[in-house]
Amino acid sequence: MYGFVFEDERMSIPVGDNIITIYYSPFKMEFYATDVLQLVLDGTYLTFEDSLDQAFAFGVSFPQALQLYGIHEHADSLALQTTQVSGTDPYRLRNLDVSGYELNSPMALYGAVPVLYGHGPNATSGVFLHNAAEQWIEITNDEDTQAYLMVESGILDLFILLGPTPTEVVRQYVALTGTAHLPQLWTLGYHQSRWNYESQDDVKDVVANFTTYNFPLDVIWLDIEYTDAKKYFTWDSNMFSDPVEMQQNISATNKRLVTIIDPHIKAETGYSVYDGALEKDLFVKNADGSNFEGDCWPGLSSYIDFLNPEARNYYSSFYSYDNFPSTTPVLAGIWNDMNEPSVFDNSIEKTLPGDTLHYGGVVHRDIHNIYGLLHTMSTHQGLMARDNGTTRPFVLTRSHFAGTQRYSAIWTGDNTADWGYLSVSYSQCLDANLLGIMWNCCKGGTKLELGYLSTEPTPLRGR
Repeated sequence: MYGFVFEDERMSIPVGDNIITIYYSPFKMEFYATDVLQLVLDGTYLTFEDSLDQAFAFGVSFPQALQLYGIHEHADSLALQTTQVSGTDPYRLRNLDVSGYELNSPMALYGAVPVLYGHGPNATSGVFLHNAAEQWIEITNDEDTQAYLMVESGILDLFILLGPTPTEVVRQYVALTGTAHLPQLWTLGYHQSRWNYESQDDVKDVVANFTTYNFPLDVIWLDIEYTDAKKYFTWDSNMFSDPVEMQQNISATNKRLVTIIDPHIKAETGYSVYDGALEKDLFVKNADGSNFEGDCWPGLSSYIDFLNPEARNYYSSFYSYDNFPSTTPVLAGIWNDMNEPSVFDNSIEKTLPGDTLHYGGVVHRDIHNIYGLLHTMSTHQGLMARDNGTTRPFVLTRSHFAGTQRYSAIWTGDNTADWGYLSVSYSQCLDANLLGIMWNCCKGGTKLELGYLSTEPTPLRGR
């Protein structure tokens, strides 16, 4: 039992060596570790109302800290920069499909991990806001190191991490959200990926040339061109007429295959993935209850409602060898892309409208930032079931949230091959590490191979 101590203007709750002091009006909470004030929650502007669609805001200060870290993902320095005084926009957390994104910017990118660490020479502490709605965070680094968080909707579900060391703070956070499994050895090798492998002959030629010229190669990746008209869990019967033979060719020199699988489903009668989801009522819906349809790589598409447990089970079943025809264990990993999710014809930031509906009547704005996580959870589940739990799955995802590390690796998205993006990739990857996502990488210049957004000379390409 906790020994509550009540006073006129406050109450205190001792918890082991820690003490929480709660002030009634204005509402404030102080968190002490071994009599040292580590963290203060300022709830002056909180609204204590039972309304999920109510925006809310609160402040967090770190009396022992000199610098703040976290709130991944941004193309900025590892240490968070002051926004409130400098007049720049706050850091934004909203998973979006952005390309050639701004450097040294608080703009939203593909992932949102709402964890904030305050670090100083004597102590480190942190907070984890378990909320998947859009967030804006003002940062102040000075004698009063603090953050002010503004959240679009949902509830204040806040975890306090008292450290007091950097290692302990990270350990406390991943105790809540999980840790990554040990990667398979082959995943640490050389991976070759390019959009324009448009036939199985292209793939076999690339594999053969790596062998001929004695370059190491462990994995070859296939983008969307392997599919039948961008219908996932299918093969183009003309350009990939014998996928099993292609996989045998890859396996002959101890190499593996990874293919892309996106969450949008081509809205086409006769396509089994679409037909089954339509029959079972597993798609995201418009506010009027009709199925939402938007434009993506296949054209008109519907979007699986991954908040629905039945939808996750249904989707994961297509990774089986029976339901994904002509696949073998050589197809050893899956690449989940476009899962913010991306909607090309929505002029409001190319994603699902905030008023679209999910399982249980949940509006999309409340859970936007976990859509990608739920997608990769389904993929991970499918690969585990496919191989009867005997193999640790390899999944790579673009969109991510707190806990993604349990299911998937991430990458820094569609950057540009120039020195600025090379430089910022280090802080992006280190930041992900601090938030438990130890398995991450920079793609290394998506736009270089497309021939635009890059004018850098040969030396960078060589590196």
